Amino acid sequence: MVRQRAGDGAVPAGTVRHHGRGLCGTCRTHAARHGELADYQRSTRPIADTLAEHAVLRTFGGLEHDQVAARLGIKPASLQRQLDRARTRNTRITCEEHTR
Repeated sequence: MVRQRAGDGAVPAGTVRHHGRGLCGTCRTHAARHGELADYQRSTRPIADTLAEHAVLRTFGGLEHDQVAARLGIKPASLQRQLDRARTRNTRITCEEHTR
């Protein structure tokens, strides 16, 4: 009976603790050590990336809010929450690639 360790103690066998990118802690550590972490898609999206893509799709693509959300692969309500959160934090696009 193999037990995985978590920050708060042992976890019952067969239980998988998911961390970033959908990997358990052991698999994530292995992938990070061997330079393979980039092979696994992130399970979250940085808000700066969302803002940048939203700006490009709205400004240059002429897409509506629902179309932008579909293109980003998220629900319109989720996109709106992210935009509201960015406004609350006063987050701005700083990547030169998206400011031209």
